[in-house]
Amino acid sequence: MRSLTVRISVVLCLLLTPVMASAQTSTISGTVKDASGGVLPGVTVEASSPALIEKTRSTVTSSSGSYSILALRPGTYSITYSLPGFGTVVRDGVELTSDFTATINVDLKVGTLEETLTVTGESPIVDTQSITQRVVMTAEVREALPTGRNIQAVGIMIPGATIAVGGGGALSRDVGGSGNLQQSPLQYRGSGDTVQTIDGIRLNNLCAQGAYSGVYWNDSSFEEFSYLTGADSAEVGQGGMRVNMVPRDGGNSFRGSVIANFAGSSFTSDNCGSPGIGQACTRSNLSGSRTFNPNNTLTNVDAIQEIWDVNPQVGGPILKDKLWFNYTFRHWGSSKTKADAYFDSDASQFRYVPDTSKPGIDDGHIVSNAGRISWQASGKDKFSLYFDN
Repeated sequence: MRSLTVRISVVLCLLLTPVMASAQTSTISGTVKDASGGVLPGVTVEASSPALIEKTRSTVTSSSGSYSILALRPGTYSITYSLPGFGTVVRDGVELTSDFTATINVDLKVGTLEETLTVTGESPIVDTQSITQRVVMTAEVREALPTGRNIQAVGIMIPGATIAVGGGGALSRDVGGSGNLQQSPLQYRGSGDTVQTIDGIRLNNLCAQGAYSGVYWNDSSFEEFSYLTGADSAEVGQGGMRVNMVPRDGGNSFRGSVIANFAGSSFTSDNCGSPGIGQACTRSNLSGSRTFNPNNTLTNVDAIQEIWDVNPQVGGPILKDKLWFNYTFRHWGSSKTKADAYFDSDASQFRYVPDTSKPGIDDGHIVSNAGRISWQASGKDKFSLYFDN
């Protein structure tokens, strides 16, 4: 499967370098035998799924009875095994996640061409052909997690992963999206060499331990996040964690979703005035004030004013079985007061007099438009254009 991917961004332009563009895809492999245990060469193996633009991808078993179907998108598959003189076997409901090799071995029995045996069971959950350690966060899992919608906030759910305090106001924690506008480095077991890839292309910088990408990702434009935490392949040049983002392609039917959330100041609380801390301030928000006491070391605390995130997504066919699209819009941001920060009530530029009725605000928002078009030019050639503004 040859794949060509082009990514265009207002903030980041990428040159296509020799990379393994199918790094975010999966494989189905195994061995086909007869009832006596002998290997069967020449068996036609077909993998079909709605995740494939061409619907079906096939191969033929080798002289040793083995087969491999490469570069498969994440999704649910049905695998059919057929050979003249033998009954057909169908393995149904096989779920593939990214960066995974599903090993499926089958036995064919002698029978008429009309005989078909359909096996429906659990999908393989252990990759027996790779020692790579990984954690996959699907869209369903990310929607269920009560955390911020970014690769850092989701990644810290993995044991051994942390968010390190860095430059640019980066935070060491994210509470429900409070750190969405901070590029906080994701570390794994103390290593900050986190690599971010999409469609097999590295996007974060090559310095600064690979902490930053300069891009705030549009969460709904991705099908899965795959976090590789150990035993990386030879294409990874350093240790640490590798975050592999698998974009959505669309499909042969039009589908969409809308994710929206909001939290205001009434949803939060602070410990200002807690016994034993020595604070004598009262709770406030943008329309309130605190009692300023110069004898206290802390006059107010960080308090969330509002957090919001609106993220609709739609995808479908331009040409069925040939050309698909996916478009995602996202508008998200946050507004927070900062401890001991106030507006200046003195017009002089040489003196600062805090206006205790107006706490300083750390606010920001981002608007993102992300689109993807995938064209299955032939059975072996696929072209994708991904745009993220």
